[in-house]
Amino acid sequence: MNFNDDVFISYAHIDNLQPLQGKEGWISSFHQAVEIRVAQLLGARPKFWRDPKLQGNDEFPETLVDKLRDVALLVSVISPSYINSEWCRKELHEFVKVKIANGNLNIGCKSRIFKVVKTPIPREKLPGEMQSLLGYEFYMIDPETGRTIELNGIFGEDAQVKFWMKVDDLAHDMVKILNLTSKPDHADCTQTKAEESTLPVVFLSETTADLQDARDSVKRELQRSGYTVLPDESFPLVSPNFENFTERQLARCRVAIHLIGHRYGLVPEGARRSIAELQNELAAHREAFGLERLVWIAPGSATTDERQIQILAELRSGKGVTKNCDVFDVPLEEFKSAVQERLTKLEKTKTPEQTTSLNSSAKEHIYLICDKLDQLDVTPLVNALFDCGYEVALPLFAGDETEIREDHEENLRLCDAAMIYYGAGSEPWLRRKQRDLSRIVGCGRPYQIKAAAIFISGQETLHKKMFRTNDALVMKEFGQFSIKMLDPFFYLLERSTHPEGGD
Repeated sequence: MNFNDDVFISYAHIDNLQPLQGKEGWISSFHQAVEIRVAQLLGARPKFWRDPKLQGNDEFPETLVDKLRDVALLVSVISPSYINSEWCRKELHEFVKVKIANGNLNIGCKSRIFKVVKTPIPREKLPGEMQSLLGYEFYMIDPETGRTIELNGIFGEDAQVKFWMKVDDLAHDMVKILNLTSKPDHADCTQTKAEESTLPVVFLSETTADLQDARDSVKRELQRSGYTVLPDESFPLVSPNFENFTERQLARCRVAIHLIGHRYGLVPEGARRSIAELQNELAAHREAFGLERLVWIAPGSATTDERQIQILAELRSGKGVTKNCDVFDVPLEEFKSAVQERLTKLEKTKTPEQTTSLNSSAKEHIYLICDKLDQLDVTPLVNALFDCGYEVALPLFAGDETEIREDHEENLRLCDAAMIYYGAGSEPWLRRKQRDLSRIVGCGRPYQIKAAAIFISGQETLHKKMFRTNDALVMKEFGQFSIKMLDPFFYLLERSTHPEGGD
């Protein structure tokens, strides 16, 4: 689809007012900086547009709807004034509406909406279309007062330098999307999945505010080198949703990077440990599936927080550090070089089977183990797997005990992957099925299965909320079923080796 404009900037006009006479407003400066940087990266002058008219009680014009229909990308500058502006919300909603109507709200697997955060806003106050998007933070946190300071030259040289770094990050990502608009196959995720399978995918853990610049620097270099960096969407701040989200993201990755400093960090609601500690722990559990961890301790990290003192002491002493985890207590640039070396090594050792597309005609056979009481509830999951081209086998529920057991063992022997659906089944039932999976080679198989998973659903219980295991991928969904929940399972199948080569 051809567009008359490349970028539409949506903003509250009060955010463009400048308290210093003779100075350009923040929006005007931002607009000019991004447009110039996009032009330099694109190699051609882009078409940017924003409404210079003061927005009051005017009627939302049809001409503006036409503008939103004919623009490739929407940049929304988030601030309290934006959230309170009915006009800004209409611009967002109209953009989403016309793009959905044309079937092109996303390009590849990326949204056409760019969230530029001028002033931080609680997630729950953001429009629904914005809540899951990662933002470009054009502010910094004062370490002494904890107050937010917008990236503006009037606040000093440091704020100005960081402003241009953020502009550069935003421009690079915008150019990627603009380049894709000219490709006929941009509407699906095929190209993105192919790119993810040719280079190791990297999980870059969230960190505390004092290490945000270091995290941005690591992420910037990884993305410039062509690596996919996760998380690729905003994470929930409520447990256990946070843990489930992190596990799904980690399941897609080959390497996890963690930056540790002197602060303990934010604790998700309902959890007892910080985001950084939880993500590091969850990544450690994924090592059983081949994930490698690289942990960097910021030089000079000393703290009076007892929790962080213990974390730093254990990392430095090697306690709990496994063979798939390396800890670096070195300057950041040395750590980034070590990361690049590790990724290059992993790229060279990947096998052709790891880049096999899930769209291959030779689909795997999946044995979906469930209790008899879950036959109806498991239907959406079965349909989703079939719709993706997989062969799905369910347990035999009718017949005598011997027939049922023999059928179960035969399915275990023949399947390429197995998934336990834990809904109405009891805890002893789940433990029996887990033991069956752990003994799967003893069922006459010459090799290990490509993927093992436990899908937890149905009524939410304490056991289900707390359940974890190193022996299988765990997915939890207590609400409406979404095929997106299966992404980690599909990814394990995609990156697994041929049976003849071992697991």
